[in-house]
Amino acid sequence: MEEQPHSTLNQLDSTDQSGPLGSLNSLGQRRAQAGLRNLFVADALAMPVHWYYNPMDIERQFPGGISQFE
Repeated sequence: MEEQPHSTLNQLDSTDQSGPLGSLNSLGQRRAQAGLRNLFVADALAMPVHWYYNPMDIERQFPGGISQFE
């Protein structure tokens, strides 16, 4: 059987206890997994204005503010 490359999420999803997170209990693994997934969601939601450092620039670009994710 050919070995598959491992990513962080694959390691978190795995029931194999030999990986870098093998010493964490099941609750710890679920928390780490949820944290990474929430990080990815937050990063995606912030993407449209991530590089705006002045709130007035956001207001000029998005009159009325940001009301939905497109």
